Amino acid sequence: MILPAQQNAKPRLAVIKVVGIGSAGVNVVNTMIERGLDGVQFIAINTDIQHLDTSLAETKIELTAVTQGRGVGGDPSKGRDCALAARSQIEEALAGADLVIIVTGLGGGTGSGVTPVVGEIAQTLGILSVAFATMPFKWEGVVRAKKAFEALELVKSCVDSYIVLPNDKLMKVVPPQTRSEDFWKVMDSYLCDVTTGLVELISRPGHINRDLEDLRAALEKQGPAVIGVGEAEGENRASLALEKALMNPLLEDTPVVNAGHLLVNVMQGPDGLWDEMSMIFAKMSECMAPAGELVPGYGKDDSLEGKIRVTIIASGLQEVHDAGACVVEIEESMSRSLPKDARGLPNYAIRPSVTSQGGLDRLKAPVTPRQHTLNKAGETQAEEGVSELDPYPAYLRLSPERSSGTLR
Repeated sequence: MILPAQQNAKPRLAVIKVVGIGSAGVNVVNTMIERGLDGVQFIAINTDIQHLDTSLAETKIELTAVTQGRGVGGDPSKGRDCALAARSQIEEALAGADLVIIVTGLGGGTGSGVTPVVGEIAQTLGILSVAFATMPFKWEGVVRAKKAFEALELVKSCVDSYIVLPNDKLMKVVPPQTRSEDFWKVMDSYLCDVTTGLVELISRPGHINRDLEDLRAALEKQGPAVIGVGEAEGENRASLALEKALMNPLLEDTPVVNAGHLLVNVMQGPDGLWDEMSMIFAKMSECMAPAGELVPGYGKDDSLEGKIRVTIIASGLQEVHDAGACVVEIEESMSRSLPKDARGLPNYAIRPSVTSQGGLDRLKAPVTPRQHTLNKAGETQAEEGVSELDPYPAYLRLSPERSSGTLR
């Protein structure tokens, strides 16, 4: 039976919950709340009650079973035990969500131990889950790196998609003399922008409308993903917005090449042009696998007068390094005497800004960073024909077959 329009029930809006785990995750949640991010519910989880008291989230879960709320001393097994003891509380907090966004820092005890438990609970409840995991600085040492990558392997198995954010990337986008407080908020800003993009994607009606099920198709059981948001105005705004969405230096070296699934949403103001939207979809189709799929979305936002915003979700991408290969690479990089810049920082931390003069032109160089792996004899070896100290990571360079073209 078809009811008259006025009697049709309104569809239930998607419920999105952001879960901040450990000090890193709780700090990000605070930044999102301070920036007035709407359309989501916030949950903060920590084993350190003193730090949890600083949380602005409406739901706080104290994990006190093992150390009475005094942290876990960097021990992931204690973090896991704390989370398992509070399983019913976590289940209650997550219940009713359609999408759970987990924000965590791996390498310590709480993030590394608690995050896989939260992911597994979301999986059991049938909730679509995406994890944003920051990784330790290289100067934090091999022990924390190993714990981080071992935890990442567990996270991979219990969330639908994950995005890895190495802390070392911050040093490429934050200028010298930046205040420590502002340094960390660079990462927070990226996560705020991405969460805003996801909320907008599934909650704002569009001319080419995308909804929760489109997001589920893009992310469910997809593994590594790239989620980028870019906004620009003025001349060449469409190209600039696309570049910002694709080339965020905070994302791990996961190039958007041969993607199995692309969801591309374009938001334009009243002056938006079809040519701009068409160019964005055409350029993104070049990043798609031969048997891949590009799902377009388009909406109008009057507040974007003179601007354009692009949200890209790419999945079905190549896996990131495994834990063993990453630890080998970290050990070798720390044992080498790398050139230092004027500030005394190692070469791997000082890379030219992509916005500097001539920066984007150099992205066409078909070069990839050196990868260290183990051969059959158990010895480390590196790929041939690459520059170990090349200043641009892989995701900022175009593949050889496309190195002759630029974004227009």
